[in-house]
Amino acid sequence: MTTMRRSKGSSIRRSLAILGKVAEAGRPLTPTELNVDLGLPKPTIHRLCAMLENEGYLQRSIDGKGRTAGA
Repeated sequence: MTTMRRSKGSSIRRSLAILGKVAEAGRPLTPTELNVDLGLPKPTIHRLCAMLENEGYLQRSIDGKGRTAGA
């Protein structure tokens, strides 16, 4: 389990951590799962996921809850 609690890091580092976890999982991950794995606050995860979705790096799963790698 990777945790980022102790090292706040930049938005870029946090975004890359989210992308890495999603790619590694091979299945849609929810913000809650990302929170558990990365230790980032849920509002931060939601904000970064929204940004990554807008840029096409992530997309929502069919049920709208999980995130997968963008196409």
